[in-house]
Amino acid sequence: MSTDVYSVLVKKVKGTSAELQIGCLLDGDQLDLSPTLILRLLEDPDGSPLQGLRIYDPAWIAENMDRIVERMELLKRSKGGDSIVVRVITREPSWLAHLSKGMSWHSTAYATSELQLLDGAWSPDAKLTLIAGNNGVATLYAVTKKGLGAARGFLNHWGVRAVDIFPDMGGMLTAGGDLVILWDAKGKKETGRFNVDAAITSARCVDPSRILLGCADGSARLVDHSGAELGRAPCGSPITAIDVDPTGPLAAIGCEDGGVWTWTFSGDPSRRAAHQGPVTDVATRGGQLLSGGQDRRARLFAAGSTSPKSELRHETRSSYGTYNARLSPSGDELLMSAGPKVVAVEPTTGAVTEIDPDFDGSILTYSPSGALRTVERTGPWELALWDREGVLVKRTELPRLGLHRDSTGTALGHVRFSADEEHIAIPAQPEDYKELALEIMPVRSKGKARCPWPESNYDFFNDLDFIDDRRVMIGGANYGYGVYDLSGEELATSETRYDCIIACPDGSGRILVSKDKDVSILGADLKPLQSTSAPIPYSYNTLRWTGDGKRVVMATGEGVWVWELEADELWQAKQPEPVDANPGLSQDGRWMLLQENYDQWTKITLWDLHTRSIAATIPSSSWAAVLGFRADSREILLCRGEMIERFDLDGAELGKVELGTPAPVEHPISSVALLPDGRPLTAALGDPQPSLWTAEGIPRKVRIGYSRMTKALPSPDGARILALCGWQAAVVDRGR
Repeated sequence: MSTDVYSVLVKKVKGTSAELQIGCLLDGDQLDLSPTLILRLLEDPDGSPLQGLRIYDPAWIAENMDRIVERMELLKRSKGGDSIVVRVITREPSWLAHLSKGMSWHSTAYATSELQLLDGAWSPDAKLTLIAGNNGVATLYAVTKKGLGAARGFLNHWGVRAVDIFPDMGGMLTAGGDLVILWDAKGKKETGRFNVDAAITSARCVDPSRILLGCADGSARLVDHSGAELGRAPCGSPITAIDVDPTGPLAAIGCEDGGVWTWTFSGDPSRRAAHQGPVTDVATRGGQLLSGGQDRRARLFAAGSTSPKSELRHETRSSYGTYNARLSPSGDELLMSAGPKVVAVEPTTGAVTEIDPDFDGSILTYSPSGALRTVERTGPWELALWDREGVLVKRTELPRLGLHRDSTGTALGHVRFSADEEHIAIPAQPEDYKELALEIMPVRSKGKARCPWPESNYDFFNDLDFIDDRRVMIGGANYGYGVYDLSGEELATSETRYDCIIACPDGSGRILVSKDKDVSILGADLKPLQSTSAPIPYSYNTLRWTGDGKRVVMATGEGVWVWELEADELWQAKQPEPVDANPGLSQDGRWMLLQENYDQWTKITLWDLHTRSIAATIPSSSWAAVLGFRADSREILLCRGEMIERFDLDGAELGKVELGTPAPVEHPISSVALLPDGRPLTAALGDPQPSLWTAEGIPRKVRIGYSRMTKALPSPDGARILALCGWQAAVVDRGR
């Protein structure tokens, strides 16, 4: 996650209004404001009434945003988008009383929550889009020939869930919570607002004077611009999606219980039992009805029919690949993420065992003994642990994880195991870097201990590891390090800052730590035992113990150094070309694999650490994602692309396995739409490419390029698609 640095200049201030010139100083990033960012920028100057308040806490923002910031108006944007002038209107003059014309300051700001785009809408002429996010703002964008253009306005509505633009382009709406706000055609001025007596889940314009609302109490309500109710359709289950037929007086309504209703805005609605589980989206045009659900199905109904004429399944076929893969400590299994699946592969035969069909692993690893397989998923933050029999041991939500860097180079992610593998330690790190804490959780039971970080303001964690089965050590970037027991009790703290903390695998309790280019070893009592006589000449990318605990390997982009602990001697494993900074090490501590990267060609060398020499060379034309050994250290395993290769210690090939292509994966439908010609368009979570369906039910993928698609919204003429993918939005031509 990047840190954004902003410059702020006060151009004018009067009463409840202030004009601010704001620039983004990091890499010329484009600047898209939200009310939450405004709070963070206004907090920094001396005398700000926001200082000391919890402006980084999403719960506090949800409760207080609307009483502070009434709205924002974009006055000017630079050509590159990295500087804007914005007018901020607050509810009371006191929020701006500390400002004066000409004041300037710099602010460092972090996102306060995982941004998720929730809904979008096209203007009838397809020149504008309105996109709502969970940051409490809807943004109005221009659409150019190249795609999504610059932001034109910011519509402040905390809790916004749905947006739309009126068909006569006379205005637009935002809806969420129990509130609907009406805006002018430029999205700069409120023209009205009203409340209803239920939480609003979705909203669409029926015509220039009427609005259809879907509510969590199971009702769909037809209202005018004052909020006066013109009709109501009771659907019995919380409404999850609505759509309005542009060709006639018909609404489609999807519900949490799997039912899909149609309503003509008068009389009683008509129900179809469409899905097993919640409906995620609905669309209607020309009397046709299309619905999508979490049951991985989209169903198309002809006009007036109660039975679907076709069922659409959004499938993705992706090849196995070793790019997101981890080798078990014994080298007998390769854990891989294949599309949304997590699978285990036997390296000799290539036999594939499916571990979880729906987890979509972000960070894969094994416990130190290999008894547990671990997958961490980010956004949402989740952890799953399976034993080697394939039995799920634990699946749990996690706090927002984060280490500043993974100094071990082994991509072990964020979770660390105790020596007996009965507990895990997790860094709980909010995106604002406030209220950091270490969480200690048992592997096979519920409960956890939470250890607050002593000086957490604007700090972040560098690394952590268990010293033994009772104590864990964690290092911060600014404060230093702390040692805790399993109950969360603080045992020791120090202001010494360590970038890297790695316990020795031999169980001696020794701890490898580093600070900048200096590397040291501490005892279990945290007293220094040994330090390198001289620092290595370059900052390292990887710091590792050998399996026997007799050596430390330090790898940089310019070379690899080996620290002989008994002799206290540092020597360089010299190579003619720069090496990849993640060497493969054997469990017995003798062998090391280094991989050169140069002009797309690579050469792998096997080093004998006892003799300090190259024992074998393995030429190759492609980079290996995983370098490893069998447990007996007599067989080398290289995993590259869609292939696993085996070699002996002389560099002779023992065999190879092509991983092939898994069976297609079906995804939950996240969005459906009907084009003007009546053809369906479906999007699915886990698939970055929506499907455009032919009349014969054959899908054609539309290339977007982002993952976890939540919405695919065709323009009024069907020529372009607005894609919402997590926090990213794009406009692409349908033919791409």
